[in-house]
Amino acid sequence: AVRTSAEAALTMGGTQVGFGLGLTRVSLDQHLPHGTRQLAAVVLKNYVKEHWQAGEGRFVPPQTSDAEKSAIRELLPTGLADPVAKIRTAAGMAIATISSWDWPHH
Repeated sequence: AVRTSAEAALTMGGTQVGFGLGLTRVSLDQHLPHGTRQLAAVVLKNYVKEHWQAGEGRFVPPQTSDAEKSAIRELLPTGLADPVAKIRTAAGMAIATISSWDWPHH
């Protein structure tokens, strides 16, 4: 029941403006627990698969706005220099997912 409730909350969150950017900020905040940050980066990767590009893959409306995409693209690479290896890996996975949609255009 708790898992189902949490999954529903994440699905609902994905429909909110700023959710992807919020996940990015949580994943990069070194004051938060490592597990929370890693989970945020993994959820971000899944969010990108579902909301980044309309008409592609597992797309679920709404599409992430260009302004939010730009902010995520700007912030996320700092995760590659994080002192925690799992955060670096999770950030890299999120970046790779974004790149699969954006490259070579952005």
